[in-house]
Amino acid sequence: MKHLPWPRTTMIARFILADPALNPQTSQGMAAHGQLPELAFQLSKIRQSFVSRLVDRCLEIEALALNIDQTGVQPQLVEGIAQRAHKIAGVASTLGFAALGKLAERTDAAMTRVRSQDDWHDSRALLEDLLNEIENVLDSQADR
Repeated sequence: MKHLPWPRTTMIARFILADPALNPQTSQGMAAHGQLPELAFQLSKIRQSFVSRLVDRCLEIEALALNIDQTGVQPQLVEGIAQRAHKIAGVASTLGFAALGKLAERTDAAMTRVRSQDDWHDSRALLEDLLNEIENVLDSQADR
């Protein structure tokens, strides 16, 4: 089979992507190609995996926060919270947990500014909001 020159290949790809019925990345295109049920199944598995990891992340964040409360601000503890919040922020909104994603993003950003005990106290309420939202998500998913 002869390859089309690059500009024509791009033009054909744009044509396919512009037509929802031909584009396998749209719901119409997926349905036409029988991919919608498989995609829904795969997303469900990813979502379940994310929720199951949230339990561990919540406990880890809480343990790190309690350690800071008791021993003071230590860069590795603050960074540990930031890393876990960053991981949550990167996926939560995509999987339908918009409020969790926004709180995790804000918490991640706030942790980068924590340098002293006063900074920690300023960020602690936001961290508590994140932990509460994680618990809300876990409670909502337990019913499923």
